[in-house]
Amino acid sequence: MRSVLQHFSPDNIMELYMQPCVLANDPLPIKSIRVPFNVAPLRCIANAVFKNKSVSEKKYTVAKKQSFKSKLLSRLIMMLDFEPIFLPKHFCDKIKEFNPDCIYTLGNAIDVMNFAIKLSKKLSVPVLPHFMDNWPESHRYGKDKYPGHLRKTQKTLKKLYSHSKCALCISEKMASVYEARHGVPHYALMNSVDVSKFSCDKSVENSKILTYAGGLHLNRYKSLMSIADAVDKINLENNADYILKIYTDEKSIQQYSDCFKDKKCVELNGYVPHDQIKEIYEQSKVLIHTETFDEEYQDFIKYSLSTKISEYLATKRAIFLYAPNDIFVYEYIKDNKVGVAVSEAEDVFKELSLLLDSDEQCKKLSQNAQALAFEKHNFDKCIDVFKQALEETACENKI
Repeated sequence: MRSVLQHFSPDNIMELYMQPCVLANDPLPIKSIRVPFNVAPLRCIANAVFKNKSVSEKKYTVAKKQSFKSKLLSRLIMMLDFEPIFLPKHFCDKIKEFNPDCIYTLGNAIDVMNFAIKLSKKLSVPVLPHFMDNWPESHRYGKDKYPGHLRKTQKTLKKLYSHSKCALCISEKMASVYEARHGVPHYALMNSVDVSKFSCDKSVENSKILTYAGGLHLNRYKSLMSIADAVDKINLENNADYILKIYTDEKSIQQYSDCFKDKKCVELNGYVPHDQIKEIYEQSKVLIHTETFDEEYQDFIKYSLSTKISEYLATKRAIFLYAPNDIFVYEYIKDNKVGVAVSEAEDVFKELSLLLDSDEQCKKLSQNAQALAFEKHNFDKCIDVFKQALEETACENKI
């Protein structure tokens, strides 16, 4: 959202947050308030207890088979969702002084939704929910393992919708499905990018670089291993020297480097700052994207669109996607003819070989990709969608 919100006056945005977080290198200059202890006491106590356990560490815990200790920790964290939320007068006075027109939230957690609902009632202003992933149908620790928690999440979401006039979604498919389900307008706010700044005009016909930029969690590393196997086979059979460059965070490198040690084509690299990533894309012949094939995550990612996709589209480079064929990103890449989409392991070698052998196909796909980026992902389009949702929400906003 930062690429959208940075175009709004900082005086018009107030952020309320419950969990400690790592400050961005270039944080938005908005008023940011961490809620005091007497608003969410249990959450504050838990934050103090687990202050040395990073979000990324929690994320990686669920990617592996959970130990008894991890399962217990997961249950304790979920119990926090049921904590009571209080709105003391001095805290509410600060928000009333700001005089908001609406309450924007990503929801997801039960206590966060209850927080938004209570504020909505207290201030008599509507809530604007924004869905980045399909969490209402899934569960971060497995919906089959915790069906009761999922039902409570869905029940709380229903209450949240009673305080909403419209909502935002990460993709067109999600917006269509959710609008039919909940009966209020849903707008697709695709991940935005300044297309002109990411456009790569340098010729890469002779490039031997394939690039993946992103996380390896949610078992995405398994899909990347299949692509690495295909690249190694291409090199062997064609006496070629293609390189699969993977750019990810240091923790992922530490955790998954052994998985790639026998992949001759792989070069593992650390995180690249956002303002330098274009240089990486510009050297690349093909940009790689993968999604997990693990069933436990399928519902969660069903309608999602990775933040990297909008950047990939803007670069004017061909995209190679290896992902399940029943999720939105697969349909999006294939139907818009902006890349090669593959869902079967045995097809990765064949389709990747054909793409690398055809500069004409790479050029055509890349042109389609950038046209789609201008049409649906350029920041001005996304700002218009966000403003439309805000106007609809704030119009006669007292509820």
